[in-house]
Amino acid sequence: MNELAPKATPASEPAGWQEQQARLERQFSFLLVALVILSGTLTVFLWRQVRYAKHDLETLRPMAAQVIQEFNQKRPEVDAFIARLFEYSRAHPDFAPIIQKYKITPVTSAPPASATAPAAATPQPSAPANRPAATSSPPAKSPARR
Repeated sequence: MNELAPKATPASEPAGWQEQQARLERQFSFLLVALVILSGTLTVFLWRQVRYAKHDLETLRPMAAQVIQEFNQKRPEVDAFIARLFEYSRAHPDFAPIIQKYKITPVTSAPPASATAPAAATPQPSAPANRPAATSSPPAKSPARR
């Protein structure tokens, strides 16, 4: 029955475990403090970036308003240019792939009929003259910037 009796553990093992537990607790506390410092630093950094972004937005807003106003003033000229490009592509079939590549559509004053996919979404390089004059897609943006 000596084999079934629990073996006595040496007295040095509990002290070793206590020492390891104390080291792990110190390491955990150190990592916790480091995490708090790191998260605080990141929070301050992001707060400063938001302040800088707001300041930049306030600075750029008048310039953006001026650019938008100029665009709106020159929009009829841009629309006329796009219409001439579209008519040129009808007269010259070799120019049609360029029109299709940049998705240039004739400018119409009517709003889009529906939000479904336009019928002109499928490429038709051989027959650009058969393309409908009005599509359900919104007008294309100006291809050139000044």
